[in-house]
Amino acid sequence: MGRVLAAELRVPPQRLRRLRQVHGTRTVRRYLGEPSDGTAPAADAHWTTDRGVVLVVSAADCCPVLIADASGTVVGAAHAGWKGTVEGVVPSLVTQLSTVTAVMDLWCWIGPCADGSHYEVRTPVAERFSHYPGALRRIPDSAARWLLDLPSVLRQQLITCGVEERQILLSGNGTMTSTRHHSHRRDHFRAGRMAAWATLSVDDQPVP
Repeated sequence: MGRVLAAELRVPPQRLRRLRQVHGTRTVRRYLGEPSDGTAPAADAHWTTDRGVVLVVSAADCCPVLIADASGTVVGAAHAGWKGTVEGVVPSLVTQLSTVTAVMDLWCWIGPCADGSHYEVRTPVAERFSHYPGALRRIPDSAARWLLDLPSVLRQQLITCGVEERQILLSGNGTMTSTRHHSHRRDHFRAGRMAAWATLSVDDQPVP
């Protein structure tokens, strides 16, 4: 995926920053000249203020979340499955971004994912989201299964962090129902992965 994405973006592959996504909350800062042994850090969110860095997360039902401030000084990207969401991976990213910019200046995009129309979870998982209004809907004729609206939860978390509601954009696309998107729950081992990326301007950066 790396070289194909780099070619599509017309940037050198060494500018891409990937993560070894582990469904956690660890957030790391990335740099244009960071040393690398070729392995991606185990984390589910990263951010940068360096022009020339391209932050990448991959997903196939989990939510990609991209964040940038209005003045173009910082960008961040997160991979948010239910585990990372309930533990607060996106609020963790916002906390890091708030060290260099005002939260009220952040603009956020919640990408395609398994949404509230088809994302089934069992009661133990549902109970961990019960304090988010409107996030759960019981599946008819089932006492143990619920539909979870993960984008709604992420939106509520961002608002709680201080992000302006009008500055939170949702793709509105469900991966499980659209053949335009990869879905692990729908296609299992045949599913590919979608890349979401965020970057500041790369036009004025020399190749490292």
